[in-house]
Amino acid sequence: MNLRSSLQKLLPSVVFAIAGLGMLRASDWELWMTFRGDLEFTDQLGGLIEVEERIRDDFTDPYLTFSRQGIYWNAEPWLRLGANYLYSTRDTDDSDNEAENRVEFRLTFRHQIEEFRLSMRNQFDSRFSGDSFQERYRIRLQAIRPLFDVSDRTLSVFGANEFFFDLSNGGEYRQNRLTGGFAYDLGPGIRPVIYYRYRSLKISGQWVNFNVLGVMMRVQF
Repeated sequence: MNLRSSLQKLLPSVVFAIAGLGMLRASDWELWMTFRGDLEFTDQLGGLIEVEERIRDDFTDPYLTFSRQGIYWNAEPWLRLGANYLYSTRDTDDSDNEAENRVEFRLTFRHQIEEFRLSMRNQFDSRFSGDSFQERYRIRLQAIRPLFDVSDRTLSVFGANEFFFDLSNGGEYRQNRLTGGFAYDLGPGIRPVIYYRYRSLKISGQWVNFNVLGVMMRVQF
């Protein structure tokens, strides 16, 4: 069995393994619902619009909403540069919601090995919330591969892992998101995505784990 055939069989198994591991280690469930619109201005320049709502406590308590707007530039086939602005509101224990303004800079390296699309996204966040300011670095490793065609549309599988480091606190490792899912080309420029995410957060020195079910609709304009 050659390497290509082995990887084709391995990636879907990894998706289900991620979900199984998370269900065993974390009991709390969240639902993340996302809409993303991608705009192509030229072959190299584009933009994005993204909104997301997150619901916790086993899908019963909406607690965070954000909107993101940004631009990107495909400097090379293997390199994408981007800058975004994000505004979010989060429910807190008191009656007031906590708002955050965030500036994001992205540097993404891309590579293709046969049918596998690989990427490494580096992201630097400047986060403003009330009187507090935080700088953060994130790195996401991702692999995507088409599985097969369904009614002349392609079903793809993907796996990713993202690491978060608090630069305002000496680069402390604070969060991890291990993700596996599927994307389907529903029509020209329309791609629904469903995924499972095993999310780990370091809170007061202790790691807390969550199961996340994610659904996303991506539309290319």
